[in-house]
Amino acid sequence: MLIFITQLAMYFTEGVAEHIQHLVISFSWALYAIAGVLYGVMRSKKNVRVFGVGLLFFTLLKIIFVDLPNVPLFIRAILFIGLGAIGIFMSRMYYSKKST
Repeated sequence: MLIFITQLAMYFTEGVAEHIQHLVISFSWALYAIAGVLYGVMRSKKNVRVFGVGLLFFTLLKIIFVDLPNVPLFIRAILFIGLGAIGIFMSRMYYSKKST
């Protein structure tokens, strides 16, 4: 599924700058990871939830080591704001569901 999402993101960003393609791929991976965590929490499936968190961590590593050296400063700022928002959302969703 991850390969399909990557190919789909590359198809839709064909003809744009390479660093934008990498960022769209990372964003689509993050959305897939969030969907996995949401599904795992709602259906109480721990293995799906752990896969989603692991994929989100892997996406973060990809962004830091692959995407950041190739993007301008303005895009880096937007990227870190987006990553922070995703982290806060995941944390709030994950722990509020566990406490109820």
